[in-house]
Amino acid sequence: MTSLTDTSEAATETPATLSSLAPTPIFNFSPSDTFAIVAMQVAKGKKIEHRRVEIPEQFHACPIFRALLQYFNSGECKNNSPTDAYHRILRFNSLAEWAAIEYPDAKVLPPAVMQDFAHHLRTAKNSKLNTICVYMSVYRTAFDNFLDNAYGNPALAEAAAAVREAIVYIPSVSNRAGQATPSLGQITNQPEKDELKIREVDDPFLLPLSPRDE
Repeated sequence: MTSLTDTSEAATETPATLSSLAPTPIFNFSPSDTFAIVAMQVAKGKKIEHRRVEIPEQFHACPIFRALLQYFNSGECKNNSPTDAYHRILRFNSLAEWAAIEYPDAKVLPPAVMQDFAHHLRTAKNSKLNTICVYMSVYRTAFDNFLDNAYGNPALAEAAAAVREAIVYIPSVSNRAGQATPSLGQITNQPEKDELKIREVDDPFLLPLSPRDE
């Protein structure tokens, strides 16, 4: 009669090693272009958890989504509080879920995605303007961080151009009750799409742009 704990046959065929006995890791903690493992905390005093944040599969090659995701792997994000990370995860996931439905056949987000998403929050979700302001601020922070890291890197030049174009379409929303104001990219007829260049054209007394801004 064979015992339920008898493993001699299996042991003969495949000798156990330390590596084979080691538990299989649940998460890959290496930095990635398509996902991040983020330490987060729902509220102060709550347990710190590690949450996987991932770009929707259809947008894996999208430079705008990659710019937003890379913030979670940045030193700036890791130096912030875990509760801050939690709220940023919520806003990333809200955009991701909406984008997958809004652009079902797209591989990349359109330049005006932030304008479209703000409109969705205001109309479909009935979000208050100060709430929309927080959303837009979260995305802008991630974009600015990406552009800082991409500066001077030719390999990221194309992605940086796409991110700068997306920034132009971020609506300027007051964090107080009132009306949202359109971005400069929406109200000007200037051919330039870079908001900084638009400002330079519209205001001849504005200080010249530094090479980094260009």
